[in-house]
Amino acid sequence: MMKTIYQIRYWLELIALPTFAFLVFHMTGHGVDELLLKNFNFDEIFENFAGILLLIFFVWLWHRPFLKKWVPCAHTHCAGEKDKSITPHIVAIIALCLHFFPEAAVREVLFENFAKKEAFIGLIGFIAHFFVDVIVAVLISSYWQKKSHQILSFLFMAGIWILAYHTGRTFFDFIPPNAQGLVFLVGGFFLAMFVHMPHKPVSACGHDHHKH
Repeated sequence: MMKTIYQIRYWLELIALPTFAFLVFHMTGHGVDELLLKNFNFDEIFENFAGILLLIFFVWLWHRPFLKKWVPCAHTHCAGEKDKSITPHIVAIIALCLHFFPEAAVREVLFENFAKKEAFIGLIGFIAHFFVDVIVAVLISSYWQKKSHQILSFLFMAGIWILAYHTGRTFFDFIPPNAQGLVFLVGGFFLAMFVHMPHKPVSACGHDHHKH
């Protein structure tokens, strides 16, 4: 069962990877344009160049040890193996829940303001990533030994996702128009945590699965 979950997760991440890379590129370039370039007569090539540079930089940042430990999808373990320390699992739950909020806001503004083609591409990525979130929540919850604790852990994360979903729908109502460029950059930064090589399905225990 766990092996099947890992395989499904692999294909979902494979679908989401190019989509999120495109979204980070587009959002960060648009954010730079909103903050800096709209007052100048720069060609669109500068916006694209800024998007590419920030995509590379943000992805690089999320692969540094001080940030990588906060990436929920980097946290897995083999079924039946229990780490001695509870801290990594608590950190993973917190990180997973925290990323729901900027993700919800970005998803909402994407579908409302971007062109239909980009919204459709984003929709594919967010649907795939939603199921990745579900799988990661299941994997993290499976750490707890009691079935009741596993269910409560998953329901807690599901509740936070629902809260973030409804919060995200009104998030931009409180953001001044001149600050939305910064929100695009922050949103692109958070989405960049999901731009990584998909996890290969786990075939055996005894390996370090906390690495991309």
